[in-house]
Amino acid sequence: MSNPSEPQAASGDPLGCRADLAEALAAPALSQWEGSTPPSAEVPLAAYQVAVALGRCRLFGVDPGELDGTLPPDMALAAACQLACYLSEWTHVDVPTLPQRWEDAADPAEAEEMCLELLEARMEAWAAFVAIDEAYAATLVAGDAPPHPETAARLAHELDGLPARLDAFDHALAEQIPLLATAADTQLLNNWRALLAPPYRELLPWWLDGTLERAAQQAYQQMLAELPRSSTAAIPLPAPPPHRPSPALVAYRQALASAPSLAARVADRPATTLLGWNAPDGRFTAYLPLSTEPRTDFTLSFFAITGEPATQLAGTQVELDGVEGVINDQGQTLLSSERLRSAPRHDAILLVGPQRIAWTLIDD
Repeated sequence: MSNPSEPQAASGDPLGCRADLAEALAAPALSQWEGSTPPSAEVPLAAYQVAVALGRCRLFGVDPGELDGTLPPDMALAAACQLACYLSEWTHVDVPTLPQRWEDAADPAEAEEMCLELLEARMEAWAAFVAIDEAYAATLVAGDAPPHPETAARLAHELDGLPARLDAFDHALAEQIPLLATAADTQLLNNWRALLAPPYRELLPWWLDGTLERAAQQAYQQMLAELPRSSTAAIPLPAPPPHRPSPALVAYRQALASAPSLAARVADRPATTLLGWNAPDGRFTAYLPLSTEPRTDFTLSFFAITGEPATQLAGTQVELDGVEGVINDQGQTLLSSERLRSAPRHDAILLVGPQRIAWTLIDD
């Protein structure tokens, strides 16, 4: 596989899969490679990171460009061994301790993050397996004389054991579905589904096929069924309990509330709050200055991680709470103040690009 010093452009790659692959290929440990024998403990981990990054490119339909290639058999073997170690740790340590760690969490956001990390581990395992399996298939194409027959045989043996390890991980996760269902309240699952390449979208794995969403709905219905009822009159079912909004979301909703009176505006100069979102790959940020001062439009500005205007996003469609716009060549889009204020919901949900990828609201 090639190893350029600079990552490729992220066009059509909202999760940054191509940049992750370039970073994985640049790992210093890979330069220590000597034949089929890893010279240090860092090599299997480096090989695993390459497999994950390459597999994510396959899963999400990202063209790696000059980074493209198939894992060499010895790298695939090292990655498979590392994946087996991680699967054992996730299955026998991280998943069984989730309930207690959930109970001990300092706040709900910390508990939710524990669940999301396990689902991300499952996606990571899927990606690594895709790349490793691709490498093994390449050895079969080589026929009876693969370049490294001994390594190819060891890879086949290691690969044969991975499905059982993956199944064990899935069974362990299935026992924690009531907790993992908290992911249904985030945009993580929707983003993964939206970005999957067609071959992988046809038969979705259990964590993307609606299982978690159904579990979340069943848990809510059970909660409603257990509510006490009056013996003389039926009590209407209450609405779902709202999550406590973050300070950023509170400021956003206040800014979109009905405009203050003229006297109030004269007495108190409207304060401005900056609302922000991060792209899933961490390469871009969007900011929206908020103020209760009436205005024609809100200006939503996009920046690269370097702090420069994200002019490379020019022409990209965006949507904030159902109000649409297009990023101009200055990295900005104007959103109608009137339409934002009259939107049915003010949840600060920012969707970017033709695949409507949700960006993460910055809560600090």
